[in-house]
Amino acid sequence: MTSAPPLPIRPPSYDDAALEARIKALQAAVEFWAQQRDMWEDCGFQSFAHRVGAEPGENACVTVLYFEGPFYNMFNGTWDDGSETSFGELIASLGYEYELSDHVSAHFYALDPALCAAFDDYFHWQWVCGLIEPDCADIYEELYAHFAHRPDDLHRINWREFEILLFRIFQNQGFTAELGSGRADGGVDIRLLQRDPLGDILTLVQAKHYASHRKVGLEPVQALFGAAQADGAQRGIVVTTSEYLPGARAFAARHNVQLDLRTSNDVAEWCRTATAGIVQDKSKLVAPEHLRNILSQLREGRIPPPRAACSDLLIGFKSMAYVMRYNHFPH
Repeated sequence: MTSAPPLPIRPPSYDDAALEARIKALQAAVEFWAQQRDMWEDCGFQSFAHRVGAEPGENACVTVLYFEGPFYNMFNGTWDDGSETSFGELIASLGYEYELSDHVSAHFYALDPALCAAFDDYFHWQWVCGLIEPDCADIYEELYAHFAHRPDDLHRINWREFEILLFRIFQNQGFTAELGSGRADGGVDIRLLQRDPLGDILTLVQAKHYASHRKVGLEPVQALFGAAQADGAQRGIVVTTSEYLPGARAFAARHNVQLDLRTSNDVAEWCRTATAGIVQDKSKLVAPEHLRNILSQLREGRIPPPRAACSDLLIGFKSMAYVMRYNHFPH
């Protein structure tokens, strides 16, 4: 599957709430028309994704009317009393067209090109959100590709979906990940465990889904550092959709081997990595300066062997082996 191209930014008049209101208005108009003619029997609406179970694609279907009884008779030519003509005129007056599918449903499409493009973006977004499920076995490349191209859309998902997205990203990188309950989790949203012969490596992750103007302060960073010490974790990672106050960065800098402060830009980069598949050699994620810091702290006894921490996410087996050799042989 090829990566999805960047999607155009929608005009403010076509934001999610406005598009959802248009869908409801269309559905209400259809139902009112049918009820006036005693035709609203065994009818209802579904989304295209729910009805068909497929990605919406271009010229996305706005809504699906499913029907039996009178609507079935009207659409399938059992009677000809002018109702179908009246129905078509109503739909056109609202700025839509429809086409029949499988004789028991009608799919509606926007006529205006700008509105059609906005619906394409909206339903693509709904499809992407549908991929963020805590119980799914696999995560699709499209999900990563979307956020790799559009990190600002991280603000459009809620805090729990943000945690689940990070959880899946870490799983994609090949780590054993445990997603917290979301509430009363002691300030730890995700636990990452890497098992190898040199000792298990535990990393605690705290996700902060904040608006861009709300920056992460010192307290959450200190709390994660304390949780990491209490649990014997080798590393803590804070990931936010905003930024960090100077005090938080200064605290992390004093513990730069144990604490990483990450933002939406890092999540986008992780998503770009995820689209290429699992990173087999995690030593490639280790920046030289981070490795030097780890080695320095090992020599000074500030972190206990045989466990050490990571650079970008976690240190892979090759880097761990190198750290251990460096720690056990004199220089």
